[in-house]
Amino acid sequence: MSRALLAVLASACLLAGGCSGDAEPNGPSGAATTVPERTGEPVAVDACGLVSRAAVHDAIGARLRVVGRRLEAPTLPTETCLWGREFSVPVFELRVTPGPVAEDTFEKAFGPGAGGEPERLDGLGTAAYSRTGLTDRTLQVLTDGVVLILEAKDDPGDPLPEDALAEIAATAVEALPAHPELPPGQESLPPCGRVQDRLVSAVLGGEPRLRRRHSGPRGAAMCSWAGLPGSLAVTVHTDPVQVTNFRANLTPRLYTDVPGTGAETYSQKRQAGDLLMFVDDVLVEVETLPGKGHTAADAATREAELRLARGLVAVLG
Repeated sequence: MSRALLAVLASACLLAGGCSGDAEPNGPSGAATTVPERTGEPVAVDACGLVSRAAVHDAIGARLRVVGRRLEAPTLPTETCLWGREFSVPVFELRVTPGPVAEDTFEKAFGPGAGGEPERLDGLGTAAYSRTGLTDRTLQVLTDGVVLILEAKDDPGDPLPEDALAEIAATAVEALPAHPELPPGQESLPPCGRVQDRLVSAVLGGEPRLRRRHSGPRGAAMCSWAGLPGSLAVTVHTDPVQVTNFRANLTPRLYTDVPGTGAETYSQKRQAGDLLMFVDDVLVEVETLPGKGHTAADAATREAELRLARGLVAVLG
């Protein structure tokens, strides 16, 4: 759901001119269609540094920690911080798009017209909408042109506190600098630094401008690259329980074998941009945007993804 909404936001920026400031001062709803003007030097913003562990505990009532991060949303560079108990298994995600994004664009992407029966929240940023499903909850906030998205899995038997996401969002809004930007980042640590740039560029469709790495226990790692027009996330799972659980969900109805990678590899049949690779005793999960989430009767793996897969096997095998 979150990535679909981000795609809507990106499309709204392109179609409405709401991310460039080339539109009329106000839209039909009265929302401003020009982006907020920012002055002064940009300040690097870290999605995982906007809230503290203490603030998360106070809002949710559970002791969580940062368990991963990734770059995504190629049209509007976005960083996501994963909070949870286990590496790469989030209880909730905090997503930051520095923008700037116009209010009218935000309304088109996340307001009532976007569906999902949103509830507007007053007193949080410029505009904020909450959506509640059977097993998940999302909160989208616009503040001074920055978009914050919080998403949480919600166990009906043990639901999150009603105002948990709003409390976390309020803390993040207060922590945002006046002129935020995502820093380029440099990552030379393995396994990210051993993946050849040409393989990443071929998958992205352009040169990577942003790089991130997050380490987990026993050699687990998440590597992310982003650069117009795409983004790439590679997660290395080393926990035997996680690897077993992934394999248990590989039903032939949904997944197909992918030959030619040098390892046991699978991909979803009807969804593009994903690979699951079993390399020795670890699992490598590959997600590419904008491909991931696009559906078709037969979503074949691209040649660039196969070359990247062979490169990952060489690095990790």
